[in-house]
Amino acid sequence: MSIRFAQYRSIVSGNRWLRTVFCLTLCVASSVAQDSPHAVSVSARRSYVTSSKLFYQPETSNPDLELKGLTGYGLDLRYPISSADLSLSLSVDYVSAVSERSRVLNLEGTPRRYTVREGIDFIPIELSVLAYIPVGLSPFRLSMSGGFGTYLAKHLLTVDGVDAEALLSNGAYGIHIDLGFEYQFWERVSARANVRFRDPDITVESHFTDRFSPAQFRSRVNVNGMAVSLGVMVRLFE
Repeated sequence: MSIRFAQYRSIVSGNRWLRTVFCLTLCVASSVAQDSPHAVSVSARRSYVTSSKLFYQPETSNPDLELKGLTGYGLDLRYPISSADLSLSLSVDYVSAVSERSRVLNLEGTPRRYTVREGIDFIPIELSVLAYIPVGLSPFRLSMSGGFGTYLAKHLLTVDGVDAEALLSNGAYGIHIDLGFEYQFWERVSARANVRFRDPDITVESHFTDRFSPAQFRSRVNVNGMAVSLGVMVRLFE
């Protein structure tokens, strides 16, 4: 119990800076919101997360595997808030990374070295409040946003060519902040780049159903890397 409490306190303390910046982002975004076309828009993007960590024991604080360069895709839907220069944004992304190495495991009665291919699938589902910052450089636009998210993950694991069944986690909840940049190159079409910061911790499970059954793994995923995306946004209707 004391170990879990210490880990929880460490996680909360580590996220304190993110909560502070999140509150400042919402305050600044609300105060600097400018007139903008009130149009429902949708965007598709290519997503990249700089790093993530995998902990084989959820209670530990030192990562057993660090994964660099998670890549994937995402969608974003924006809806203008009536009588205000703000928008609601609902986004979902899918990013993944896999690494291969040699690892000692006790799966068949005695410890031995196996070729292990493992990684994570990460799915953030996030709701944000977004405002544009006046910069006076049309057709360029700068935006700030912050909000809450639900975060899902899977631990991908293959040992000597045998795949473990990855169970989708129950998820975790957290906050995020985002800085966006847009360039409108056509009446209703813009290129869009975003930088997003989040720090979710997700407990995940995987188990074998064949050769190594009933071996089961319970781990923790931390996706604390900076998320960068580049895509195209289309304004649908006002």
